[in-house]
Amino acid sequence: MPTPKASLRDTFGSGLDRDDSANVSRIIGRHGSARGILSPSGSTLGRSCGRSPSEVERPMDGTYERTKSVTFEDDLPHGFPERKASFSRFHFEEDDALAPLSGFVAVVLSVVFVAAESSRPQSHSSTRREITFVRHGQSTWNAVGRIQGSSNFSFLTDKGESQAEITRGIVAEEEYDACLASPLRRARQTADVVWGRRDASAIREDRDLREIDMYAFEGLFKDEGKAKFGDAYDTWKKSPHELVIEGHHPVRELWDRATSVWERSLSGSGGEQKILVVAHNAMNQALIGSALGLGPNYFRRLLQSNCAVSKVVLDENFAPNTGKGIVLEYLNQTPEVPLGQDDSVTLIHCPSSVEDEAVITTSVINMLRMIPVRTLMHTKDGSSTRLAGEIIERCKKESSGECPFAAIAVESIDESTKVLAETAGFSGSTFIVADKSFCQNFIAQTLVMESGEMFNLSPGGITVFDMNGGPKKDPVAVCINHRLYLPAFRRDFNIA
Repeated sequence: MPTPKASLRDTFGSGLDRDDSANVSRIIGRHGSARGILSPSGSTLGRSCGRSPSEVERPMDGTYERTKSVTFEDDLPHGFPERKASFSRFHFEEDDALAPLSGFVAVVLSVVFVAAESSRPQSHSSTRREITFVRHGQSTWNAVGRIQGSSNFSFLTDKGESQAEITRGIVAEEEYDACLASPLRRARQTADVVWGRRDASAIREDRDLREIDMYAFEGLFKDEGKAKFGDAYDTWKKSPHELVIEGHHPVRELWDRATSVWERSLSGSGGEQKILVVAHNAMNQALIGSALGLGPNYFRRLLQSNCAVSKVVLDENFAPNTGKGIVLEYLNQTPEVPLGQDDSVTLIHCPSSVEDEAVITTSVINMLRMIPVRTLMHTKDGSSTRLAGEIIERCKKESSGECPFAAIAVESIDESTKVLAETAGFSGSTFIVADKSFCQNFIAQTLVMESGEMFNLSPGGITVFDMNGGPKKDPVAVCINHRLYLPAFRRDFNIA
């Protein structure tokens, strides 16, 4: 095989409503005080996500605001390990003579909360919705390896602007009802470029779309972290969802904020059915992860490259953190396939038609020229066997009659996993040619999900996993159902 070409990492980047609280305060004010935890300004009533009593979020101006509210610990989003069965914590502190009123107040509070819940915008609508996510282009702090967090000092580099222009071509034919953008400069610059000639008044900034709040870590060069923060920085690298900085849990707060965005801004209650969201690496991970029903422990396992495009389709059953009512069309789609290195697995959804096989075979061969290949596996159905055979024959022609990698037929995911284990000591990536069901189930098993039916894979679609790339050497989804390597899609998306 010829020397591999430059990879994607070289060319495209690596990768409530206050009314509820007011109602409660008015009732409590007459009969005593209710002791609750301090919740962040603007957070959804009853969703503390296990935060400590001193925990607050930081407004854009850098100041802090504390709002006392009554919080239900059993109302944590589905999937959080600290989910508890306890109820609200009311404590009446005034004169004992008021104690008999506590039962009355509890009844009134129950009525208030039920009314508040019924009046709050719901997290689903009765119609189909399409949400497209774009991460901002390369920023000045990306380029020098500096932790940005939700700081607002960096802006797009020339490369970042070029990436945004390419992404504008990818989404050029889409008709969006609105664009929601992070107010941080690097994201808003990207949104303005990607939105193109559409009506600029349809771009709305949403403060909750800002990047993860990293507090004391913000501004650090990545090689300074260990020296300045020791064990805390180790936790950030190896178990980020467990990190605590200055009393804050950044990743858990991020997931809570993503849930709020789904419920408040992406609920479909305003009649907007197709929305473009332009935000950040961690923020997009949290939005997509929470939509798929994945918790904060999946942070850094859903890759978001600079200016990459991801898309989900929602129906009336959708609710964040449940995995219901959602289909993922594609994840981390970039102009070049983000091929992995050693220990990566690339799934190829085999087409059912012979006509498609010819185009896909040529495109796959072009990919194989870019990366060392360890093994080609295929399932034993006719289409997969035929496509794998075509790939082997083409490789033989380009390698003087000898294919430089092995071809192995497998019948099940367990069998493919066994082959992966047996070839773990060899260099190169593994390719698996299989039907849609096999690919869906492989994705689900790799991400430890109950079902892979929510992944809408297209014929020829490429899914790449870095099998040891996560914080705990767990698999990272580098891309899912990537199609831009196919000539037809490159033409459709105005990519040369």
